[in-house]
Amino acid sequence: MTCTNEIIINCNLESCIKKLNNPKNLTRWQRGLVNFDFISGVPGRTGSKMQLHYIFNKKDFFLTQTISKSDFPHLLYMELESKGLYTIQKNYFKEVAENKTVWTSTNEFIPTTLKMRVLLLLMPKTFKKQSAIYLKDFKNFVENNVSVQN
Repeated sequence: MTCTNEIIINCNLESCIKKLNNPKNLTRWQRGLVNFDFISGVPGRTGSKMQLHYIFNKKDFFLTQTISKSDFPHLLYMELESKGLYTIQKNYFKEVAENKTVWTSTNEFIPTTLKMRVLLLLMPKTFKKQSAIYLKDFKNFVENNVSVQN
C-alpha cells in the first residue's frame, strides 16, 4: 500500500531542513519516540543507520531507519524496518514562496507478516493518518516551537 501526504510549512526551506536534520529535534515532533541510537554512518547522510525506540499504548516498538538517498535540501529517502513491516519513504522539499516550504512524503508500506498484511487490508486509513500526523507535528514544531512532549 502506498500513500502520499503533503503539507505547507510557513518557514523557509533552509530552516526547515536544519530542524529536520537535527537528531536532537526528533523527540520534539515524533510522537511516542523515547530515544534513538546511531548504528553506523554519518547522521543524515546516505547509508547512515539509526535505531529508534517508540512507546505506543504502553508497548515498546523498535524500528531501524536507513537513509537510502540524501540530497538536502530537496530530498530524503529512507527505508524503515520493524517487526512485521518494511516501509520505503520518499520525502521531497520545495520552497514555493518566501517562508513557505512544501513537504511531500510518499510511504510504501510492505507487510512482512500475515498479521501486518491483515492490518493493512482492514485499516489502510490508519497508516495514512499516522503518516500525516508526523507532518503536522513537524509543521507545528517549526512554526510555533511546540513539542509533542508537552
